[in-house]
Amino acid sequence: MKRIFLILGLLTLGSFSLMAGPCSTTMNLTQLTGLASTGCEFAGYNFSDFNITGYIDLATTASNGYNFVVHNTPGDNAKDNYLVTFSSPTSTSFQLAFTGAVAQTDGRGAWSLDTAGSTDASSNFGFTISYHINSIVGQGDVGDLHHATSAILGVVYSGAPGADVSTALTKSVRDGNLANLQTIGAKLTANSGDVTKSMQLTTNNTETIVVNDVFLEKITNVANAHLTSPTLINAFDTPEPMTFGLVGLGLAGLAFMRRRRA
Repeated sequence: MKRIFLILGLLTLGSFSLMAGPCSTTMNLTQLTGLASTGCEFAGYNFSDFNITGYIDLATTASNGYNFVVHNTPGDNAKDNYLVTFSSPTSTSFQLAFTGAVAQTDGRGAWSLDTAGSTDASSNFGFTISYHINSIVGQGDVGDLHHATSAILGVVYSGAPGADVSTALTKSVRDGNLANLQTIGAKLTANSGDVTKSMQLTTNNTETIVVNDVFLEKITNVANAHLTSPTLINAFDTPEPMTFGLVGLGLAGLAFMRRRRA
């Protein structure tokens, strides 16, 4: 009987799967923050401790209805306007795509900035979303995640070329001990289109990855400019099984050649 209780205790401590339900394909931050440390599960991993901080809205053209919606007062539903879509593009990868839920009256996405004349020519919008990615016993192990990607997709800019206009996403990754900080940034400056940046993750034996995504969209002293940044993506992947096989074959081949030379 003692052995049964011991096993149950270890399973409770070591696996989020006993507590967390599945993540919906698309969830807003009100839902995700409400799950707290329990989180939800997707692609074999647990996602928990969602939070949004660092809200910036220094827009000079807020009266036009752009620059998202100012939500700094208690009791509003700001977190409803931040959507997170979970997907798994391949069998060894997953990604979280962040988008805005509020469309502007002209059909543009929520994260849109406009400026007017020279006295009304600056606009800024930003926020930081943080969350944890946790291992699940018998499923995904964050120690196997070896590659991370930050991406900004579908940016549309119109205005003076070479101006001080940019959309930036900076991803900071730490382990569960809040150590081994790694940072990667994707940025588009006075341009339209997509940008993707990647990094190799360090070894992690803590069963948790702590992620901070810092988003900043700005137009500085550029009259009659328009900027929309609809989608921010964070992706992680593990090595393909074939990769390990090829590495093994390569090492075996080197060893064979050395034996022949000897």
